[in-house]
Amino acid sequence: MTFLAINLMDIDSLPSASGEPAGFAAMRDLAIMADEMGVDKIVLPEHVLISRQAHANREGFPYPVEASWFDPMVALGAIAAVTRNARLSTNVMIAPLRPAPLLAKQLATLDALSGGRLDAAFGVGWQREEYDAAERAFEGRFGTMDEQIAACRALWAGGDAQFVGKKVSFDDAWSMPQPVQGAALPIYLGLALTPRGVQRVVTLADGWQAPPMPAAEFADAVATITDAAGTKPMHFTGALSIHPRGTVMSAVDDPFAQAAGLWQAGAHTVIAHPRHFCESMADVERYLTDLVAQREATAVTDS
Repeated sequence: MTFLAINLMDIDSLPSASGEPAGFAAMRDLAIMADEMGVDKIVLPEHVLISRQAHANREGFPYPVEASWFDPMVALGAIAAVTRNARLSTNVMIAPLRPAPLLAKQLATLDALSGGRLDAAFGVGWQREEYDAAERAFEGRFGTMDEQIAACRALWAGGDAQFVGKKVSFDDAWSMPQPVQGAALPIYLGLALTPRGVQRVVTLADGWQAPPMPAAEFADAVATITDAAGTKPMHFTGALSIHPRGTVMSAVDDPFAQAAGLWQAGAHTVIAHPRHFCESMADVERYLTDLVAQREATAVTDS
């Protein structure tokens, strides 16, 4: 399996005909273009807010502090209405910022709106300020996410759901609409592969969503998770490198060579970020055309 995904983040900052940022219209237009070109998945990351101090402390953070972080549930809902084939995904959603029943409801709604095209990718974030502002506990956020996954699965199974956990419990709970994919709606985790992280991926999720990394490192991670998962199938998602806008990229940042390397290293899906290589929608079209060709060439080689 060889799949290509695109990250819409920061596409809204592309200049329009007037020279002003194009806004969400550029994201919508790119989603339509990608869907028509055969791109397999469209993704959006999440931050509810950005602390300027946390941004300054996060070395190499690729987005400016004033970048627009469209809520992925709302934005992907709009994109679901103008696409037909591409799957949709968070990349990643900071799950513990939401109460579990709300998280389950939002994801089920988006899956229903898209006709069963949603993949959910969760993480826990890194900004304490984001949790404080949302009145959510920063400490224990991993455990919160664990319970959220179990609670979502219970609510997505249909009927009157019951769940008892340390942080969330409910009984005789009906959550409608149900996801088209039901309790099998895929959940991927974007976590560092500490021993506990590996355990979470293989026991709670359907796959691993990796940050940008060299193909050799990715291959080692795939082997680690595969060994831990045993007979359970896992979906592996790699990501092309992302650099702060305005920085000079070297030959090792070539996106087409990176994509080929990640697919060959065991990635089922590779996420590309057009904004860091393109300055216009014409650039984006050429970029996606070449990536789709690279996906097809890799698939032929693998077969």
